[in-house]
Amino acid sequence: MGRELALWEKLSVLPRNIRGGDLRDVKVRFARFSLNQLMLLNSLYSLTRDSDSGVPLKTLAAGLEVTPATASEMVDTLVRRGILERRHSEVDRRAVEITLNRKWREFFRANESVYTRRVEAFFANRTPEERRQFERTVDDLNRFLSELPPEEALIEAPVEAAGK
Repeated sequence: MGRELALWEKLSVLPRNIRGGDLRDVKVRFARFSLNQLMLLNSLYSLTRDSDSGVPLKTLAAGLEVTPATASEMVDTLVRRGILERRHSEVDRRAVEITLNRKWREFFRANESVYTRRVEAFFANRTPEERRQFERTVDDLNRFLSELPPEEALIEAPVEAAGK
């Protein structure tokens, strides 16, 4: 196996290790959510982290790069499940804002503090220059992967014929 593939395999286990558990455990904990719903929840928390106000549906849709109609369907499902709330803006009573309910906001804050402690522990015995270099490398990798042309995307697996 070449060095590049070995490095790719090391990178592929990072998400599991970042989450701090076996991927099967993560699937059990988050099985009741689609990937798009998880992305919506994470995006909403990121947008509302520093305030108790919500965000307009249009802002949430733009952050997810989906249409407002698609975002509205996802929000409706999560509102019915009691995870999100729609409430009138304190600034403009005609405007509706989307927010996490109290329990879910606390869940995200608790996990954020866990991740903060993990990052602090990782950098505890490293120099400021090593940290800056690591951050630059992660930024470069994210930029590279996000800018790949469509023809560089992974090849889709073949679809097997039914009954064979």
